[in-house]
Amino acid sequence: MNETIRIFSDLPRKYAPLLRKAYVEGSQTDESIYIDFENSKLYFFLRNKFDGRIKIELEKPDDLSISGIWVNNPTFLALMNEYPYIDFDSENKTFLYGDTEEFKLTYSEEGVDKSKLDFFESKNLDGFDTFSIKDSDRDIIMNSFYFMGSGVAQDKHLEGITITGDKVVSYNGISMYEASLSFKTEFPVTFISEFQSVLAFLYDIEVYSSESRGSEVYITSYDEEIIIALQIASNLFCPDIHDESFRKNFEYDEYVCVNKEEIHDIISFFNDFRRGDKANTYIQIGLDTKNDLTFLSLVSLGKKSKAKRTIEVTEFNEELLNFSFLVHRESLFKAISLMKGDNINLRYQEGCSSINIEDGDNENIHVVTTRFTT
Repeated sequence: MNETIRIFSDLPRKYAPLLRKAYVEGSQTDESIYIDFENSKLYFFLRNKFDGRIKIELEKPDDLSISGIWVNNPTFLALMNEYPYIDFDSENKTFLYGDTEEFKLTYSEEGVDKSKLDFFESKNLDGFDTFSIKDSDRDIIMNSFYFMGSGVAQDKHLEGITITGDKVVSYNGISMYEASLSFKTEFPVTFISEFQSVLAFLYDIEVYSSESRGSEVYITSYDEEIIIALQIASNLFCPDIHDESFRKNFEYDEYVCVNKEEIHDIISFFNDFRRGDKANTYIQIGLDTKNDLTFLSLVSLGKKSKAKRTIEVTEFNEELLNFSFLVHRESLFKAISLMKGDNINLRYQEGCSSINIEDGDNENIHVVTTRFTT
């Protein structure tokens, strides 16, 4: 039976960046997208990471002889990006645009494992906690991924982020990022690194999570154009930020306040010294006084080079005079780069093990990083 099904490109094109993330070489499921002609849905699966469903617009006959097909992910998306629609000719097994353009794609008519679709069709979320991530929170959460672990064997348990209460937290073994959010979760929810890809392409989403059910969180757009089942990081380590004895390790009263742009530019300047001297990984920090003025001294230290720059401080505690310490250059630069205010507060004490880098205009965003002795 000859039948033509028209697939409109708007929604696959809209979500193409996320669909591309779901492609890996391997099995049919790994390399393909499943188009459900019966229900006008498109499914994608990334092994042990996330599954997803997107609504699509079709023009199709009432009595379909084919329920759906697997189609190669990148070639299908290339057609969606190129044309406003394509037609699938089920008899000749080709994709068409107009009367002259014809494409043979790698595809299969084998059915999809229906168990993979059960959640998406039943949407049985009874008992799940839900929270909304608005655009204002999205950037704050995205920034947390700069401070998660690298995923190498020794810190695999750090490769993710945690939303706990009204805070988002990430930790890479050297630095901890913590920021306040406009919503609050009932229990800690851990996210694998692929959540970053989801947030990068989706705005204003609902997240469903359960403390006792399953190993996934479910993410939907408000109009449910897209639903994603994302694996959670069950073994992710997260510092106990609600423990007062832990917070005493970085909530210092003493601080130095400097202009953000000035300290950012100096560390950026030091980056060139790092390129010429791979041992140049630390910056020495301390307060200097001269002619009744107080300066923050920054010294880039390496085997082949040394550079000292100073910034006049706007506020400081006298207890911070007359000692210095080392801090990891890249961690300091990342932290300062994320701050939005005009000023940076550096909170530390003599003999302490960390320095708390705080947005001077928003104390709800800060990074704690390890301090080293000189």
